[in-house]
Amino acid sequence: MIPWKSFAAALAAGAAAGVGALPLLFISEIPLWIQDALLGFAGGMMIGAASLSLVPSALDQGGLVQVLLGLFAGAGSLTLLDLLLPHLHSTAAKKSAAQEQQHSLLILAAIVLHNLPEGLTMGIGLASGTDRIGLILTLAIGIQNIPEGLLAALPLLERGVSGGKAVGLALATGLMEPLAALVGMLLIGFLRGILGFFLAFSAGAMFYVVADTLIPDSNDHGYERLSTLGFFLGFALLLSINHLLA
Repeated sequence: MIPWKSFAAALAAGAAAGVGALPLLFISEIPLWIQDALLGFAGGMMIGAASLSLVPSALDQGGLVQVLLGLFAGAGSLTLLDLLLPHLHSTAAKKSAAQEQQHSLLILAAIVLHNLPEGLTMGIGLASGTDRIGLILTLAIGIQNIPEGLLAALPLLERGVSGGKAVGLALATGLMEPLAALVGMLLIGFLRGILGFFLAFSAGAMFYVVADTLIPDSNDHGYERLSTLGFFLGFALLLSINHLLA
């Protein structure tokens, strides 16, 4: 049976990516210092969710061995994903219209694939039997989806995609998360014995994204102090949520 309330919560968290991209209906560019601060903030939220909620719960559910295996499996899976579909950054070289369109599609594909572990994390957390874990993870992913949606849509705008279409595509990529969450919810009954592994797998995927992508990208434009401040603000917000819901 589909847990509709949990799915609705995951749906709202995924839709936050579209909400975050709404400013692009009115503006065509975001200053780099704001982008870097937002990347740091998203990284702090993800590290907080992984270290304060996922890892302790994984240790309670499965013990140290399952957690260590899950952490490395989560990070290893995204390493393989990056090898198959490397990070795509803007380049100064001119591209034809067809090349620009292909590049935009690759960006979207990369975002979708990187959103799937977050959705699976929500689903496992929401169906884990511990309401607090599911709520914290859903709030954390929903909040960090707001700047993530904005930063995901921005490269599309830079490549000639209209503001409305960029917002719609950001929303579409975010909605991949509740679909992945639904899969996690439906499979949870088969995962009970190794739930600690899968919670740690989700944490490992989050650690990898922050260390491999968010922190390096946020330090790439000379605004390291702002991105670091954003990181601590994101972590502090997640810590506060975790404490208030304890």
